[in-house]
Amino acid sequence: MTTMADPLAEAQGERDKIYQRLKEARTAVSEATDPGERMRQTQRAKILRDMYQEACDRVERLRPPEAKRRKTPKRSVVSTDCGVCGNFLERSGLVWADLEGYTWTTLGRLQQRADAHQGRLLSQLLARAWGTLTDRQRHYLSLCMGEGQSISQAAAGAGVNKGTVSRVVRAGLQRLEAAVIASLVAMDCVDEEDSFDIMRWAEVSGALTERQREFLYYLLTDGASMAMIAGQLRVHRSTVSRTNERIVGRVAQAGPELPGKRPRQCVRRSAWRCRSEEEIAAELGISPGAFYRHICRHKPVGELSRFAYECLVRRHLPAEEAARELDCRPQTVRRYWARYACVDVSALPVPAPYRPVRRRQETPDLRRLLTRAADAEGTIGAAISAETYQKMLRISGAEKRK
Repeated sequence: MTTMADPLAEAQGERDKIYQRLKEARTAVSEATDPGERMRQTQRAKILRDMYQEACDRVERLRPPEAKRRKTPKRSVVSTDCGVCGNFLERSGLVWADLEGYTWTTLGRLQQRADAHQGRLLSQLLARAWGTLTDRQRHYLSLCMGEGQSISQAAAGAGVNKGTVSRVVRAGLQRLEAAVIASLVAMDCVDEEDSFDIMRWAEVSGALTERQREFLYYLLTDGASMAMIAGQLRVHRSTVSRTNERIVGRVAQAGPELPGKRPRQCVRRSAWRCRSEEEIAAELGISPGAFYRHICRHKPVGELSRFAYECLVRRHLPAEEAARELDCRPQTVRRYWARYACVDVSALPVPAPYRPVRRRQETPDLRRLLTRAADAEGTIGAAISAETYQKMLRISGAEKRK
């Protein structure tokens, strides 16, 4: 006589198997020397982490009521069905940066009269960008842009100051803008051979910080492990690993299929093996603010950090102009001026000036990018959902175990 398998035991066994695969993926990320393989393994670990969370939730659902763990209630997440496209764009009427004079209203009209490919693409990109927002940004944007409430009405309903709602809405719109531009630029950086020019994407889209862009250069080095990169940058290996995960996460936000693509260019170790980090930074055109904060963190001027010194030598300038030169906020400059008000920088040794290579800034042409991306018909990676992708991975993993 056959006995029915215990569903809870089966779910726990499946959870443990996924956890072992997750550990293997993390080890593979740490030991990978090929940049493309490192990105693939990082994406694999990310998917397995989601699968492991699903497996844990399934085990918890199967537990007897008396054995269930007490959980903190989840915050509600607003669905993307609340008007992220169409009405959302048409009602907002806010300026979309400086790109070809486009406004949110213009994009809303474009979506209504565009051809099928452009309209569908714009909807997909906005829905994907909606997922990058915080819970608060989604909530207030859905109220103000989806339901047509004013800032004052949304603030009164939430019991907060209207300035708070205004700041959250503004930050959410900026994040939506940045996410859509990053996705369009990413599509433009994939060539006919299906390789991805990730360095150009990082340069044009502005999706990475200056420090992350520097790390990306080293992570693209053929045959370099994370330990080698950590030694060159004088940081802990875990810092390189975390930065690598953040970069892959930003790339995945721009396009779910992008982390698995082959990078168009790889860096040779000979390009940085006998050169200092300062020289590489100058060649990459790293901004002065990132250079003084991070790359010169071990080279103080007297008892001051290099960044503090650079702030103080600009005390003769207006704070806004000094901030532009250092690529930081005026409030940061003023804070350093107040903290070191009694310091005489003229008595300190003058460090060597930083002269980065002048970078040719590309301004994304939104009209051209949208037209070209829509004409490309898209790829299978953009067409399938994350759930389908995970099912495909499970099937392929099951076949390998047979």
